[in-house]
Amino acid sequence: MFLASKGEQPVNFDAFRNIPPSKVTGVRQTGRLTNLQQLSVDTSWWVRYRSTTNPDLGAIFTQQAVQGLNVGQHSAIPVNLDATGAIRGFIADGLFIGQQRSKEFQDLILDMAAEADAARREFDE
Repeated sequence: MFLASKGEQPVNFDAFRNIPPSKVTGVRQTGRLTNLQQLSVDTSWWVRYRSTTNPDLGAIFTQQAVQGLNVGQHSAIPVNLDATGAIRGFIADGLFIGQQRSKEFQDLILDMAAEADAARREFDE
């Protein structure tokens, strides 16, 4: 779309769509260009941005804003479509770190997700 907006011919990347799509209901079953199910994310930029020292003058930053997200492979899209799985993914990715009464909040939101999943199963029957 960008090229077309500039009066140029669009580029067709279909030949490169060789990554299988998610199996979640409703997802178009066409190949993908990027694998959103196996990501490692460097969040040290946040630490650098908030720092009073300057990386341009030699400061080294190894601390991550979200611990563990830069190691291993994390899914950025749901691999299943239930609410409990989504909340567990958010918790695993550190979304609720720093939340006041974090454990209490996580338990509450997991209970709500479980109730939503149960209601959906009843509806689907």
